[in-house]
Amino acid sequence: MKNKFYGYYKPSKETFDSLWDNALIVLDANILLDFYRLSKSTCDDLFEVLKTLEDRIWIPYQAANEYHKNIVNVVKSQIKQNDDALQALYNFKKFFDNKRSYPFLTDTLNKRTTKLTEELEKFLQDQKEDLLKIIFEESVKDEICDFFEGKVGDGFTDEQLKSYYKEAEDRYKSNIPPGFKDSEKNGNSKYGDYIIWCEIMSKASNDNKDILFITDDVKCDWYIEINGKRIGPHPSLLNEFRQKTNHEIYMYSLDSFLNHAKERKIKVKGKTIEEVKDRKSGVIWDYAALDAMKNMSYAVFYKSMLQALGTYYHIPESQLRNMELFYRLKQQMDSYNEFQKGIATVKDSMRGWESVLEKYSQQFKALDGKKEEDNKEE
Repeated sequence: MKNKFYGYYKPSKETFDSLWDNALIVLDANILLDFYRLSKSTCDDLFEVLKTLEDRIWIPYQAANEYHKNIVNVVKSQIKQNDDALQALYNFKKFFDNKRSYPFLTDTLNKRTTKLTEELEKFLQDQKEDLLKIIFEESVKDEICDFFEGKVGDGFTDEQLKSYYKEAEDRYKSNIPPGFKDSEKNGNSKYGDYIIWCEIMSKASNDNKDILFITDDVKCDWYIEINGKRIGPHPSLLNEFRQKTNHEIYMYSLDSFLNHAKERKIKVKGKTIEEVKDRKSGVIWDYAALDAMKNMSYAVFYKSMLQALGTYYHIPESQLRNMELFYRLKQQMDSYNEFQKGIATVKDSMRGWESVLEKYSQQFKALDGKKEEDNKEE
């Protein structure tokens, strides 16, 4: 039964051991682009991991092409995140610099807050300069280029591509993976995932190799997902690959790949895995509505602080919550929130008394009117 429905079963330990010892390790475009999203120390560690597997690494031509086309957009996105974090920091600093309005920080806490914001500002400004250097000096691109020299596929001819495009179009109509989730894209870019898939199958057949495919593409045309959690590669892909190549394939996200590499005694720093996982899961916050700072609400300042501290220091929220300064500032904000609630309560009470006074005022007016009529009759 397992042989006929192979894709629905997790590979055996022996299969995994064979894959890790012998398989070709194929990287998707999004993995290469992570070198522009992650901190330098994490990128350095990632390079060291790849160097230990250097003779087995390969990139499909289509993946390499997508990587080059998207470098500038990824860097621009990082610069925008950096600018958003700076703006959040400026708004945060401006609010607490106003010593004449609540909440009132102690001198000691104010000095510590000022010192922290100055350090963060310098760090973020330096980060922005480094990002701009990536575009104009191309140091990261050159390093990646040198490392992957000779490890990129030749791609397909124009005639082959036309044939694969037609295949992809027919498959997409029946939601056959991979790539059908991109069917709404313009032009031939919608076929990118399928072309990568065909290149990988061709490589496995020609080189007589099993494959470990590393991708952070989270769409359901690559993985099976239940309640937001990926449980494994799409069974149809595993079945098709085995039938057409007579070889095995398994797929990992980058953080999962690094975790398994560490289990197999490949040196990987724990913070590298943590940063990769946090980047993918969105722990590094990106709040588009920071202009709501003008409302001076508790929630906005809370989010602003998380972003300023977390975005480029890559500090998980769980760690932020344990920081003394964060705790002290949160206390201040809680007090401010309670203060605002108190004002609202007083206003509600005043509105209640106004309603009572209005009611009795009308009764007094009625009595006064009756007295005037009685006096006239007398």
